[in-house]
Amino acid sequence: MFEKVIKDSFDNYETAYDPKDWPVFESKLNRAIKFHFLNKIKLFSIIGSAIIISAVALYFINNNLQKPNTPLSANNANHLSVAGTQNHVVAPADIKNTPSASYNNNIVKNNFIKPAQTISEKAVIEKSDIQGNKEIKKQENTGNEKQETPPAVENAKPVSPSEPYSLSIDASKVVACADEEIIFYPSVKGQNYQYTWNFGDDNISSVANPSHAFTKAGNYDVRLTLTDKNTRAVSNATLMVQVNKKPEAGFDYDITQEGLAYPQVKFYDKSADAMHWEWGFGDGKISYEQNPVHVYFINSDKKINVSLTATNTFGCKNKYEKTITFSNVFDLMAPNAFSPDGDGLNDFFMPKALELYDIPFELFIYDRSGTMVFTSKSKSNPWDGRIGVSGNIPESGTYVWIVIIKDKSGSNIKYSGTVSIVM
Repeated sequence: MFEKVIKDSFDNYETAYDPKDWPVFESKLNRAIKFHFLNKIKLFSIIGSAIIISAVALYFINNNLQKPNTPLSANNANHLSVAGTQNHVVAPADIKNTPSASYNNNIVKNNFIKPAQTISEKAVIEKSDIQGNKEIKKQENTGNEKQETPPAVENAKPVSPSEPYSLSIDASKVVACADEEIIFYPSVKGQNYQYTWNFGDDNISSVANPSHAFTKAGNYDVRLTLTDKNTRAVSNATLMVQVNKKPEAGFDYDITQEGLAYPQVKFYDKSADAMHWEWGFGDGKISYEQNPVHVYFINSDKKINVSLTATNTFGCKNKYEKTITFSNVFDLMAPNAFSPDGDGLNDFFMPKALELYDIPFELFIYDRSGTMVFTSKSKSNPWDGRIGVSGNIPESGTYVWIVIIKDKSGSNIKYSGTVSIVM
């Protein structure tokens, strides 16, 4: 079929067709087709290789662009040594104070080092001043030395400045009284910091939140020195505290007793610089008078602690305590025996105090069985030893007596004891 098409084509051009020439023509045609196919393969290979190379190049370029400039931390800076130097290191202060440094026109700026592929000049960093005055000199490459790439700084952090923290101090109170506890709070906290507190009264502390009480009045500058354990950066802060003086508290007292009433105590304030008083009488009662009078409703000898809390104009308080001893307060001076024999000597029983004081009372006499044998409400009616209203002759023995007295407040005061009849 193909041969016929070719033959017809040549016939149209009126060219004589010779079947002998066809094998030669077919051979040439096959070589042309094969050459054309190989050229296409080469073209597609070149295009594919170009695409792959371009993709790889774009990947690395994009990857490098996405990596942030690596900051130089104080820890890594201490270990960064430029190739060709003699153990010179880049310290945080070196980078900060150095005017310029070049790695193939890559500038050290803002504490960051940009990567470079080659180095045309070898940077030599020298320390010319211990105090921090340092300079970077350039040493020309002779051409015989191999070009080097500066070492990479891994996991670098920004260099901490000498005063990296905005440090301040707060306190539970800045105006306090002497001997009053104050708690201090730093604005920067953490385990990586060292705290040194100076309270200005020859006392120091190394805890983060110290508490301190000033014993004397005055103004104190509380100073905190904060040191970063990693970078050794130091920050300072100061807070002034005003300490006011406490008043001096004290008192005296007198015990008085009217008749057989409860004991009465008169208190005298002896405080200094006080304008407010609070008394605690030791029996649950209190008073805010400067010189109060207090009655103790007690029926036996005892000791009671009395306190006075004095307050001054600054609101500072001071407390004073004293023990009051009550003894023989309820002694009615009652005899322990009498002889009602009619001889005119000790014929009657009546507590002596009831005879001396004109106060209302009730006297009760009981025998050993608990039977009441006598009662009286008048000092002119003492017991003559007779039993009951029948007036039986008294018998020798021991009897119990009870006296009840009403004080000014209407409360009953009870006294008791024993008395013996001796015949």
